[in-house]
Amino acid sequence: MSYDKQPPPYPPYGGPSYPPYAGPSHPPYAGQSYPAYGAPAYSTPVAVANPFVGQAGPNVGIIRDYLAWSIINLCCGWGFLGFIPLVFSILCRNSKSVNNYNQARTMSTCALVSNIIVTIGGVIGWITFIIFMGLYIGAASHFSYN
Repeated sequence: MSYDKQPPPYPPYGGPSYPPYAGPSHPPYAGQSYPAYGAPAYSTPVAVANPFVGQAGPNVGIIRDYLAWSIINLCCGWGFLGFIPLVFSILCRNSKSVNNYNQARTMSTCALVSNIIVTIGGVIGWITFIIFMGLYIGAASHFSYN
């Protein structure tokens, strides 16, 4: 056995070369003709781009859930009303964990709007509380209880 022989060269496209097709081993059916000698009986594969390969759905990682803001509103805002944005934030986070883009985006928007409303209400509430406490302390200092 000689190890000097090299394998046959590959065709220009890089795949292995096959012997030419000699035709079918059985006669054709009625109305069919024999293929031309050397013509392949199989079709040449055609590369077709699949529009779904390599395309991921929308990235839910970019959707914000505003959880930290909701927790701050719960502690420093209007108390009970701070639970509303917290619930929306948690629902948004749950929707993101199951890759539900539409529901996560909706809950994110609801959390944002409710956080804005509760924050503005909380600021107005604290300012009103401070003004009334100042008025109460000022009014109470004019009276002496001797």
